[in-house]
Amino acid sequence: MYGTFLGILVCAGLALTIYFGLQPKPVPKIKASFLTQPERLGEAIAQRLWQELRPATIIFLGVEPGKMDHLKVWKGFLESLPPEQKYSQVVIDPRLPDKNIISFTEEIDLQKEADRFKEGLKIALKNNIRVAVIVPSIYSSQSIPDNPIHRLKVETQFLPMSLSIVHPSLSREEEADVLYPCTTGDGDNIGLGSWGCLIQTKSRSLYRKKMQPGKYLGVMDLIGELDYLVLFREIPKS
Repeated sequence: MYGTFLGILVCAGLALTIYFGLQPKPVPKIKASFLTQPERLGEAIAQRLWQELRPATIIFLGVEPGKMDHLKVWKGFLESLPPEQKYSQVVIDPRLPDKNIISFTEEIDLQKEADRFKEGLKIALKNNIRVAVIVPSIYSSQSIPDNPIHRLKVETQFLPMSLSIVHPSLSREEEADVLYPCTTGDGDNIGLGSWGCLIQTKSRSLYRKKMQPGKYLGVMDLIGELDYLVLFREIPKS
C-alpha cells in the first residue's frame, strides 16, 4: 500500500514538473519600483519597450475593471510615446468604469462585436494605422486560453503585443482576496488558474521587499511572446 501511494506521489510530481517546465519562464523587464504617480509607470514602460514597440502596430492594454489607477498607467504610457510610435486609434471596452480617463477614438465590445473588431483591424493593418485596444486583463493576456486576443491570433494570424495589469497581493494573508486565485485541476472552473499561479508566484517574490507606504509599486515581466504581465498597486499607508 505504501509503495502504491509513493508511486502515485512520484507520478503526480513528475506531471507537475513537466507541466510547469513547459511554461515559458518569465523574463524581468522592469524590476520592482516605487513611483509617486500611476502615469510614471506608463512612461517607464514606454521607455523600456521603446524598441519592441516600433513594430507593434496592434497593442492590447489590459486593466482590472474598477481600478482607476490602471487606466492612469496606460494614460501615461500613450501620452509619453514619441510621434512615430503614437497610436492614432484607441479602442476601449465600453463597460470599463472610468474609461474617460483615457482619450479614446472608439468603443467596441470585443465579446459582442468580434467580427466588426476584426474587420476594423484588417483595415488598420492595410493602411498602416497603429491601434491600441484597452480591455479587461482577462481579455488581453495571451497566457489565458480561449479569450478574445487568443481567438484573434488563431483566426486572423495577427501578432499583437499585450500588456496586462493586475493588482498583486503583498502578503500571504491577502492571497485569499485576489481577483485571480491560483487554482488548478477541478478547482479551476473558469480557466484562469494557471494565470493566477503565475501572478501569485511573482507577487510572492515581492513580499520581503521594504514597502514605501503612499507610493505605487510597479513591476513588469515578459511571460510569453509579445505578452507582458504588469503588477501594479498603491502601497497602503499604515
